Amino acid sequence: MESVFNYYVKATTAFKLKNYNDVIENYTKYLKSKPNIVKPTMMTILMDQSGSFFSVRRYDEAILGFDELIELGYNLQENEPLFYIYHQASIQSKIDKALDGLREIKLKYT
Repeated sequence: MESVFNYYVKATTAFKLKNYNDVIENYTKYLKSKPNIVKPTMMTILMDQSGSFFSVRRYDEAILGFDELIELGYNLQENEPLFYIYHQASIQSKIDKALDGLREIKLKYT
């Protein structure tokens, strides 16, 4: 079995290489395996993981991560790129849901 710390190392390496699916996978494994994570580390994980969710167009999951980051006390407005990504994810999530609804209507009537 792989050590818990290896998941963290793999995730941070994947983030530097912009392998966002690997970031998500390894941070998810790390979070499930290590329940007591210190706040600064948890904030870094949530920033990287949420940004990765955004990059692979998993907007709802990105929003959840950013919301958790805010609950931990992170001031998203002080980090302009993350602030932009958070709001872009919120907008894109609504657009995707509206488009899904239109597709369902189209399928229903064609």
